[in-house]
Amino acid sequence: MKYLSIVLSKLYFVYLIVLILLFVLPTKGTVRLNPTILGIRTDLFIHSMLFIPYYALYVLYRKEKMQFKQAIISGIVFAAFCESLHLWIPYRSFSGLDFVANLCGLTIGILGVKLVQKIWNQL
Repeated sequence: MKYLSIVLSKLYFVYLIVLILLFVLPTKGTVRLNPTILGIRTDLFIHSMLFIPYYALYVLYRKEKMQFKQAIISGIVFAAFCESLHLWIPYRSFSGLDFVANLCGLTIGILGVKLVQKIWNQL
């Protein structure tokens, strides 16, 4: 069990580092804004997808009983941090819609974890 705990904590931090790298590395020409996925602009869809695992990994990383508010606040702060990085990077542009998409992904992830927890507790 201790090994699993170590792996999960490392996975959480690797995930955070990968997200930060994705937010700061140049993407010129790799993501087209006009096409849509499920009726959502491609870049916004990608932003949402990137933040879905945040809450699940946070819950798995935290060993002790964590507070729901703490998890939500840390997710919001991290989403804001990632998007605000674009303010200081000349080849990236800040967008409020990207931040909203990050929050949508975070919300989807939270709802998914809560649904799985509810189903698991009923078994």
